Amino acid sequence: MRKRAAVFLFTAAATSVSAIQVDPNALNACSGYSATNVETRRDGLTADLVLLPNPCNVFGDDIQKLSLNVIYETGVFDLAIVDVRNYYSSSQETESI
Repeated sequence: MRKRAAVFLFTAAATSVSAIQVDPNALNACSGYSATNVETRRDGLTADLVLLPNPCNVFGDDIQKLSLNVIYETGVFDLAIVDVRNYYSSSQETESI
Protein backbone atom coordinates (compact mmCIF):
# COMPACT_ATOMS: atom_id res chain seq x y z
CA MET A 1 0.00 0.00 0.00
CA ARG A 2 1.37 3.41 -0.94
CA LYS A 3 1.78 5.98 1.85
CA ARG A 4 0.54 9.51 1.41
CA ALA A 5 2.37 12.59 2.61
CA ALA A 6 0.71 15.63 4.12
CA VAL A 7 2.05 18.92 5.46
CA PHE A 8 0.07 21.17 7.78
CA LEU A 9 0.83 24.64 9.15
CA PHE A 10 -1.08 25.29 12.33
CA THR A 11 -1.89 28.77 13.59
CA ALA A 12 -3.39 29.59 16.95
CA ALA A 13 -5.80 32.19 15.62
CA ALA A 14 -6.90 32.63 12.04
CA THR A 15 -7.63 36.26 11.28
CA SER A 16 -8.46 36.72 7.62
CA VAL A 17 -7.25 35.30 4.37
CA SER A 18 -6.69 37.41 1.30
CA ALA A 19 -4.69 37.06 -1.88
CA ILE A 20 -2.04 39.63 -2.68
CA GLN A 21 -0.44 39.86 -6.09
CA VAL A 22 3.32 40.37 -5.68
CA ASP A 23 5.91 40.80 -8.40
CA PRO A 24 8.10 37.64 -8.28
CA ASN A 25 11.16 39.81 -8.89
CA ALA A 26 10.48 41.61 -5.59
CA LEU A 27 10.47 38.27 -3.76
CA ASN A 28 13.57 37.01 -5.57
CA ALA A 29 15.45 40.10 -4.38
CA CYS A 30 14.68 39.33 -0.72
CA SER A 31 17.63 38.14 1.33
CA GLY A 32 15.53 35.86 3.53
CA TYR A 33 16.58 34.16 6.77
CA SER A 34 19.59 32.23 8.00
CA ALA A 35 19.09 29.12 10.18
CA THR A 36 21.17 29.13 13.37
CA ASN A 37 21.29 26.87 16.43
CA VAL A 38 19.94 23.98 14.36
CA GLU A 39 19.29 20.90 16.47
CA THR A 40 18.07 17.69 14.89
CA ARG A 41 16.13 14.97 16.68
CA ARG A 42 14.88 11.58 15.61
CA ASP A 43 11.40 13.07 15.23
CA GLY A 44 12.25 16.53 13.84
CA LEU A 45 14.36 19.63 14.31
CA THR A 46 14.47 23.07 15.88
CA ALA A 47 16.28 26.20 14.72
CA ASP A 48 16.38 29.96 15.08
CA LEU A 49 15.74 31.88 11.86
CA VAL A 50 17.58 35.22 11.76
CA LEU A 51 16.61 37.86 9.18
CA LEU A 52 19.47 38.61 6.80
CA PRO A 53 20.42 42.23 5.94
CA ASN A 54 18.28 44.24 3.51
CA PRO A 55 14.82 42.85 4.29
CA CYS A 56 12.08 43.32 1.69
CA ASN A 57 9.08 44.00 3.94
CA VAL A 58 6.84 42.97 1.03
CA PHE A 59 4.03 41.74 3.30
CA GLY A 60 4.67 44.20 6.16
CA ASP A 61 7.57 44.52 8.54
CA ASP A 62 9.76 41.41 8.44
CA ILE A 63 10.27 39.78 11.82
CA GLN A 64 13.92 39.94 12.95
CA LYS A 65 14.10 36.50 14.58
CA LEU A 66 11.84 33.45 14.37
CA SER A 67 11.77 30.07 16.12
CA LEU A 68 11.27 27.01 13.91
CA ASN A 69 10.06 23.67 15.25
CA VAL A 70 9.42 20.74 12.90
CA ILE A 71 7.95 17.44 14.08
CA TYR A 72 7.86 14.39 11.81
CA GLU A 73 5.16 11.80 12.39
CA THR A 74 4.87 8.50 10.55
CA GLY A 75 2.05 6.05 10.33
CA VAL A 76 -0.76 5.75 7.82
CA PHE A 77 0.29 9.20 6.60
CA ASP A 78 3.75 10.74 6.71
CA LEU A 79 3.20 14.09 8.39
CA ALA A 80 5.41 17.12 9.06
CA ILE A 81 4.11 19.66 11.57
CA VAL A 82 5.80 23.03 11.01
CA ASP A 83 5.59 25.69 13.73
CA VAL A 84 7.14 29.14 13.12
CA ARG A 85 6.87 31.75 15.87
CA ASN A 86 8.19 35.18 16.70
CA TYR A 87 11.28 34.40 18.80
CA TYR A 88 10.61 37.28 21.20
CA SER A 89 6.89 36.64 21.68
CA SER A 90 5.85 35.06 24.96
CA SER A 91 2.36 34.21 23.71
CA GLN A 92 1.31 30.97 22.07
CA GLU A 93 0.11 32.81 18.96
CA THR A 94 1.86 31.63 15.82
CA GLU A 95 2.93 34.18 13.24
CA SER A 96 1.50 33.72 9.75
CA ILE A 97 4.15 33.56 7.09
